[in-house]
Amino acid sequence: RDNSSWWHAHRGEDYDNFDDRPAAGFYTSKADVVLACYGEGDKPVLENWDDKTWVAQRQQFQAAVMIELYRDGSGYTGRIHPSGRLLPPLHTGDRQGWWDLKEVLVTGQEVSARYAINILNKPVLHVDRRTGLIAIDGIESFYGRCWTGP
Repeated sequence: RDNSSWWHAHRGEDYDNFDDRPAAGFYTSKADVVLACYGEGDKPVLENWDDKTWVAQRQQFQAAVMIELYRDGSGYTGRIHPSGRLLPPLHTGDRQGWWDLKEVLVTGQEVSARYAINILNKPVLHVDRRTGLIAIDGIESFYGRCWTGP
């Protein structure tokens, strides 16, 4: 498969047969820390079962997240690239699919931060530095494991 448009392609399309991982060697960065995270996401969906009944539930899917952290003297700054299925149809504030991390806190045990997908959806992420487990809690959620490097 051609991964040249992996970061920007397929937003809002049917992902049932789409492999969300970049090809080896596709990604390069000058970040101090790069985390490649793979796991499972879920998001709310509304289904019409007949003309009168609507049912709200959560849809689960495989997903990927890239996180870059940069040292900036007194602490860290960073950015995050959630895969297309983790994004709601209406999202703002990104630069080529990357969102700036706010309130980045790096301790010996954890990395935590916040980012704004839109005015209503401001997910919080937590990465356990000992186990590599990641949790992103927002309207769309993600749980998985991170590895350093792409």
